[in-house]
Amino acid sequence: MNIELWLNDLDLSEYINVFKEESIDMAVLPELSSDDLKEIGVTKLGHRKIILKAISELKKEPNNKDFNDTLEKDELTILCKLLPKVISSPLTEYISETNPGMKLWFACDTTELLIRFLVILGLSDLKDKNKLDNQILKQFWGKIEMPTLGAWMVMAKSLTDHKNKSELLIPEIYEFIRGPLTDLIYGSEKPGTPETSFLSLRNRLAHGGGLNNKEANRLINNWKQKFENCLNELSWISDVRLCGVKSGEFINLNNEETTVGKFENSKNIDLSSDSVFVLRNNNFINFKYNDSNRQIFKAKKITNYKGKIVFNRKYPDGVRKRKLDTSILDILGWKSKIRIQNGLTKYYEYFIKNYTK
Repeated sequence: MNIELWLNDLDLSEYINVFKEESIDMAVLPELSSDDLKEIGVTKLGHRKIILKAISELKKEPNNKDFNDTLEKDELTILCKLLPKVISSPLTEYISETNPGMKLWFACDTTELLIRFLVILGLSDLKDKNKLDNQILKQFWGKIEMPTLGAWMVMAKSLTDHKNKSELLIPEIYEFIRGPLTDLIYGSEKPGTPETSFLSLRNRLAHGGGLNNKEANRLINNWKQKFENCLNELSWISDVRLCGVKSGEFINLNNEETTVGKFENSKNIDLSSDSVFVLRNNNFINFKYNDSNRQIFKAKKITNYKGKIVFNRKYPDGVRKRKLDTSILDILGWKSKIRIQNGLTKYYEYFIKNYTK
């Protein structure tokens, strides 16, 4: 357990920076008094009582294997609340799964989705600060569409080669990739084996045939601690939120979809359509989306249609929301030759000319 996760579990994440600035970790925590808390800025009596009660409970905790196993599960459960739903879902399954073979698969799914999230987040952060140069882009060409864990890890490693990390919103990504994540994925031996390299383990699961229960148990016992230790290095993600706009309101997309209030700089986000962005300390990185529903109204104008367009939500045409995430294309510098307005106009003219009497 670390101090960030501990404070988050108490719903007192607003004090994380204060505790860090005062170098208060889990070893120092039991020594804190009410006066100490007051001195560092915990002015609310209720908050001090919550912290002191939790400290008292810590002192009573037994030191045995069963308790430590429970504590590790609690840490991962807290982490699930901090991660985007797409990553927390397989991690939740990993925590509850008892079959060793399936547990290995959920660990791999969690790792793979986490790497993809970090790569897109890191690229978007660089682009937002105008630090995305051609040298970085060339390293991503040809790999960005590859579905393999190895290809995405190579892209993640490429991010760490970027020298100028000043002013980035989430610089911790680079240290996490360079340290705990690289150690987990590649291991210390070359070539890696399913016992030393998580990448080799993933390939063993995917291409090596089925695992019997004995072999699966051996592998999960080998990887459980390494995998969970790596994830526990993500404590910095506690103040990073994946958010969105839905029906004109800001919503939190980390784990459960909940409404969040307005924040400083929120006026710079378009509330007229659904969008996704990452929020940290009232600053954000915006992910661009093209919503094809907007094009319907452009088509109405081009065709000079005078009727009313009604969306029947009971009978959707295909998927409910047709969204194309163009953030990666934007990052790679791709630009269309024909604007959507001109393309629709030309197609309409072609249709009238060739298919109407």
